Amino acid sequence: MSKASGKTFEFDESTNPPTPKFNFKTLVDMGMESFMDAIEDVSTRAMKEFGISKELNKITSDWAPVEFEFNIMKNTADVLLVKNFEECVGLTDEHLGMITNLNFSP
Repeated sequence: MSKASGKTFEFDESTNPPTPKFNFKTLVDMGMESFMDAIEDVSTRAMKEFGISKELNKITSDWAPVEFEFNIMKNTADVLLVKNFEECVGLTDEHLGMITNLNFSP
């Protein structure tokens, strides 16, 4: 909003994430309604970015508890088979679909 309007906004940096030190009335008093198109564009992109971040966090948390276990293939000493192969393929398929949807979402 600052870049689009040339206005400066104050935030309380002691909180995580930083919280704005302004409200709707402050925005109206600053004349921000004349920048509605730019604000809407920034808001739309921010919501999409938030959605992507949320999905990536879900993917990360889904894989966190997965432990790869291996068996040695019979009659070989150097071929390992993943024990939990179906679980890994299922998660991979699910997450590939999620990422594909993110890529094509408006």
